[in-house]
Amino acid sequence: MSAVAGPVLAASMLLAYAGATKLRRPGATVQALRAAGLPATLATGRVVGAFEVAAATWCLAAGSRPACALVAVAYLAFAAFSARLMLSGGGASCGCFGQADTPTSPIHVGINLLLGLLAAAGALDPPGHLTGVLDDQPLGGAPLLAFAALGAWAAYLSLTLLPALDRAIAGPGDRA
Repeated sequence: MSAVAGPVLAASMLLAYAGATKLRRPGATVQALRAAGLPATLATGRVVGAFEVAAATWCLAAGSRPACALVAVAYLAFAAFSARLMLSGGGASCGCFGQADTPTSPIHVGINLLLGLLAAAGALDPPGHLTGVLDDQPLGGAPLLAFAALGAWAAYLSLTLLPALDRAIAGPGDRA
């Protein structure tokens, strides 16, 4: 089994969730794309969401080099997009999870870079398909799945709560 199977599972789970929220509520993604100076419609937001769900599902199902590489490219693109939003000023929301209230921050860039690098490591040492990974684990893979879900949740909380907490702590006079 690949040493990065758990982190690749977590990254794929988070990507699937983000995509599903964009499919359901694409408005925040459209706002983020426009804030970055890119043309966007509701259909564009849903296409982004569909791509995320498809890439994550492929990576979870196959765990192959190309699938992990696609997830890595997605996260590295998100890191670049987050940096672009931050540089554009105005404190635009990232649109990550179908919400318009998550301000883009250096945390977004860092988390997306980390997840991109972990998925890239999966492209170098592919975990393989999910059932095969789980078959190699004790208790049918339940602990691995639980820890991967916990990792995805921790990344989600880091992307949604930490930027707002940072702004609240900084206070109105310290914001750029």
